[in-house]
Amino acid sequence: MEPTKVIEAHSSHVNRVLFSQDDRMLFSFGFSGELKAWNTEDWSLIRNYEGHTETVNCGVQLGGQLISVSRDKRINFYDMASGKLLNTVSDHKKGGGNISKTANEQYLLTSGQDLMVALRHTDGSLIRSLKPNGKNLGIKTTTPDSKYVLVGGYSNDLQVFSIPDLAEIARFEACNVAMTSVRCHPDKPMAWGRDYSGHLNLIDTVNW
Repeated sequence: MEPTKVIEAHSSHVNRVLFSQDDRMLFSFGFSGELKAWNTEDWSLIRNYEGHTETVNCGVQLGGQLISVSRDKRINFYDMASGKLLNTVSDHKKGGGNISKTANEQYLLTSGQDLMVALRHTDGSLIRSLKPNGKNLGIKTTTPDSKYVLVGGYSNDLQVFSIPDLAEIARFEACNVAMTSVRCHPDKPMAWGRDYSGHLNLIDTVNW
């Protein structure tokens, strides 16, 4: 099957893409500080978001803001419509790897190469942080009820921490090789994880 559209979007690798909540824009997060917004009607470039100096790993939309994390240690807050940089937080000692928001949009969570998982207010200010199992590098997902965050990485286990106190409530073997991502079902008590061995792993979110 041939792709229906190819965009010459970035100078090198693209790490993540994200649709805006109204589906009018596609954000692409890439190499060398590149963060771009595309029009989903004709796939033309809307704007570049300036402010990162190294690879931009991913981001989330929170209301009218786009929030991104990068290897440059910065968490940048942009006005999504204008592209204006509103705020920068840089308390990870090494580059940021992931960012997530709780479903109720009450909290942000970030993780970085410093092995720190941080719970934040929506303005980026730090509430508390922790260092999980040394091989569990980052946030994989938060649960639909906004009560838990799942953390994994290069180990076989997955750790579950409560929100907002970040107390560990479970740790269990969830894969054969490093867990690459986890997605919770929006309505049923289950999650699916994928790992480097090519397996899809069903996780019971009631009895963990």
